[in-house]
Amino acid sequence: VALFDVDGRKVGGRTRTGVPIRHASTLRESVRELAAEIGVLAVPAEEAASAADALAEAGIRALLNFTSAVLPPLPGVAIRDVDLTLSLEMLAIHLSAGA
Repeated sequence: VALFDVDGRKVGGRTRTGVPIRHASTLRESVRELAAEIGVLAVPAEEAASAADALAEAGIRALLNFTSAVLPPLPGVAIRDVDLTLSLEMLAIHLSAGA
């Protein structure tokens, strides 16, 4: 329902599909306003833990982690990791097997 960034060139704009890009500093209010429960992490690995903490503190109850960082458990927050490298490797193996 919304993306969050700190890049002033992106904030205030919209994605190609019309999703608004808000400033990360509005996260807490936006989560409440949008009644968001799931957050998606797609940040540099070194920022993942602090972004996850911010989402949890804002009230997010589930995180889909696309970063390469291993996140520590967060009380009351379900975390699922998506390893794109592993998924791509599995697809490549499938293709090389002649399927």
